[in-house]
Amino acid sequence: MCIIFTLLLFNQNNTVYLHVV
Repeated sequence: MCIIFTLLLFNQNNTVYLHVV
């Protein structure tokens, strides 16, 4: 979960990335 949160913060514009993960 922490990794996903970091990714979201790092790629706030990349919502698709979070969806893929």
